[in-house]
Amino acid sequence: MMAKTQLLEEEPNRDIYLIDTKSASSGMILMLDDAIQMIEQNMSAEDIALHLERRVPYLRTVFLLETIDNLIRGGRLSRAKGAIAKTLNVKLILHASEEGKIDVLEKVRGAKKAHRRFHDLIGEYIKDPAEKVFVMTHGYAKEKCDDVLDKVRERYAFKDVYQAETGPVIAAHAGKGALVMSFFSDLTHQEKH
Repeated sequence: MMAKTQLLEEEPNRDIYLIDTKSASSGMILMLDDAIQMIEQNMSAEDIALHLERRVPYLRTVFLLETIDNLIRGGRLSRAKGAIAKTLNVKLILHASEEGKIDVLEKVRGAKKAHRRFHDLIGEYIKDPAEKVFVMTHGYAKEKCDDVLDKVRERYAFKDVYQAETGPVIAAHAGKGALVMSFFSDLTHQEKH
């Protein structure tokens, strides 16, 4: 908002639209992909902004953490709960809530079960991925991300699949090895939690 205000002071006729994706870098990539397609169709900035605002409630962003150490260090998870989770080999699957907060979606015991559940969630939110785009970002784990994306491609026929490194804020919270996926769900957050 501050940057918009400053730019409008310099150039009051400039069209600037702010969109809170309530997501992470993977969700922003997805929204940018939509925007680029609309720009190529010569749509106005206002129409693009309205379209993207309408898409936000359908945007799903889900995180699978390799380790919870960064959550403990950052104060998002207490040391006591973290110790219990580590002892029980609990893996956290997190998501960006309707409000854009990072919440625990599920707790799964064991890495293999967590990865399986991570893949299953896609099918719970999307019935036909053929016209949808899928984005996955990783925290310094390209090889791991490639393997997961191969499994996603085998199971779900997305129109396009993109991969990138996580942004610095998510990388600091999620830690090395984290995977973050984003896609547009068939249902809004209110329709499917």
